[in-house]
Amino acid sequence: MSNRRSAMKAVEKRLRYVAELEKEERELKAETMKLELKLAFIQKEAEDKEVLSEELKLAMETMEEKVKFQDETNAALMEERQRLMTIVAAQRNMTKVHLSARTNQIVSPGAYAMAPVVPLQPQTPPQPHVPLMQEQRQRLKQVEEEIIKDGEDTGNPAALRNWFGGNAYGNPPGAPPSM
Repeated sequence: MSNRRSAMKAVEKRLRYVAELEKEERELKAETMKLELKLAFIQKEAEDKEVLSEELKLAMETMEEKVKFQDETNAALMEERQRLMTIVAAQRNMTKVHLSARTNQIVSPGAYAMAPVVPLQPQTPPQPHVPLMQEQRQRLKQVEEEIIKDGEDTGNPAALRNWFGGNAYGNPPGAPPSM
């Protein structure tokens, strides 16, 4: 009888132990599922952030290329402005020479110097990820064509009229040159 009791106690103890293990197994499986879902969510967030990071990098590169092209365009326009101002100054000096010849005045030797005419070479813009604004390209091309056209006839002061809103002598449009 005591063997039966101890056998029954051992069986009960084993059943309780198995039940505890099964309960612990269910709890661990539930926790594993929660952690797997959490991991999947975190991985998805990381992928989304990586995609966003790449998009921002591309946008940044595009902006940098645009800024660089605008800086180059501004520099080219400033150089061209300086060149044209030199031409206008030379034209004015030539006008002073002609005036001084008529009035028998002495003119400094620097007044005869003529600035060299250097044709503007078209620049090819960098190829950004986003197309450049069409208006900027058209305006730059228009300016280049006008400069080249006017540069062919630099001996004529009236050729600069389009650039300065008047004639080459600094008078308003339509006014005769002052002497």
